[in-house]
Amino acid sequence: MATLKEMAREYRRAAAKLTLWLEEREAAGKLDPSQLRSAREALSGIREVQRALDGYYDVPRPEGLCAVGWKARRTDDNG
Repeated sequence: MATLKEMAREYRRAAAKLTLWLEEREAAGKLDPSQLRSAREALSGIREVQRALDGYYDVPRPEGLCAVGWKARRTDDNG
């Protein structure tokens, strides 16, 4: 299974390929507006996933959104 960093690289490559494809098609006038909009939405999604994967371990997360700083409760069961 690929690591998150490897997956981020693959998404970056996919974004680059789609960007080149879009530029070529736009220059040639081969895309209608609905195709162009759909391709740009796909590119936006790919870039968003790439950024999330790329910074997953590097971006600090606030305590409210993750288990940082959580403490186990003391109960009668565990002394």
